[in-house]
Amino acid sequence: MSITTSILNQKTPSGKSYVWPANSAEDNYTGTGNMYMGSLLAIPPEVNIEEIAGSPGTPLYELARSLQDYGAYVVDRGHLNLYVEPQAKEEAAELPWSGLQELPKYLKVVTNNAPDSVGGGGTPRRPLAPQFK
Repeated sequence: MSITTSILNQKTPSGKSYVWPANSAEDNYTGTGNMYMGSLLAIPPEVNIEEIAGSPGTPLYELARSLQDYGAYVVDRGHLNLYVEPQAKEEAAELPWSGLQELPKYLKVVTNNAPDSVGGGGTPRRPLAPQFK
C-alpha cells in the first residue's frame, strides 16, 4: 500500500529511512507521522469486520479479512492506495468505493513486526503462504 507523505516519517528509531522487511527507501520526504516505509498495517483482531464490511464472502469482507489476518505493507508514498495483484483485477472492480474509504480508518501499525516475529509474532490467524521455489 502507499500512504500520504505527511504521515510517513523518514527518521526511524534505528536512524534508517525504513523498517524491516524493507531494505531501502527514498529519504527525500519530511513527514512526521508514526509510520515508516516497510511498516505493517493491519485491522486489529478485536474489530468485528462484519460490522464494517458486510457479509462473509463479499469482496469487501474478504479484503477486510485479509487486512485483519495478514495486513498490508507500506511500500510507496503519495496518496492512500491499496495495491492488488493483476489476477485480482475483476474482484477489485467489485469493491464498493464507500467501503474502500471506510477500511483504512481501522488500520493500525503492527509495532512488533520483525524477522523473529513476522506479522507481530504469536499464532497466525491463517496459514502463511508457502515458500517460493
